[in-house]
Amino acid sequence: MVVNDAVSITFTPLRFRTAVKLFLAVVLFEFVLLALHLFNSYADHSISSLGYFFDLDGEANIPTWFSSAQILATAATIGIGLRRTGQPQTGRVFLTALAGLLLFLSVDEVAGIHEQASKVLRQFESMPRFEKGHGLWVPIYLGVGGLFLLVCLQSLLDLFRHRRKWTVGILGGLAVAGSGGVGLEVLSYEFLRQPGREELYLLEVGIEEFLEMAGITILWWNVLRLLADPWS
Repeated sequence: MVVNDAVSITFTPLRFRTAVKLFLAVVLFEFVLLALHLFNSYADHSISSLGYFFDLDGEANIPTWFSSAQILATAATIGIGLRRTGQPQTGRVFLTALAGLLLFLSVDEVAGIHEQASKVLRQFESMPRFEKGHGLWVPIYLGVGGLFLLVCLQSLLDLFRHRRKWTVGILGGLAVAGSGGVGLEVLSYEFLRQPGREELYLLEVGIEEFLEMAGITILWWNVLRLLADPWS
């Protein structure tokens, strides 16, 4: 990848192939993490001594740090790209806000901010919640997401008009990650975190976390291609 400050980030054929290989390597690693999680969950605890390091439902382990680094790398790609390119203002508000949101989510991934927020909010009986008091963070995060969309809608629409293909890819990546991080998690709160459904819960966790990682990978790739697409 070569940076041209006057135009945009551009790919040489060699650097483009390198980026494709990196994308495929990340996707493969995500499948490996999913496979290790499922194997450790269902295969008589054959690797139980190492299972903690690959548990997709765990904290401060390899999947957690990988996911956090992945989100941070996407935020950094946006920030560096916008700073070092000569692109017009089209979509800049949306992309800048997206980089900030991703930076927060990267910290949340390792610090568990949403989980700590839920613990604090349990004392407020009026707060909406799921089964057994889970998911107190969901209404707040959905509200922040709605505010993000409201503030950035015009910028997003401008970006869509000028760079439809990559904008759809960015939104698709966000949708895939959100379907795991919010959609399936809510499903687990309501139906799966109950006695007798432990195996279904373990499967849900694997799919949920895989969708989160895969969605961010799709997002990163489309952000990179967007910034590499010369602006006229």
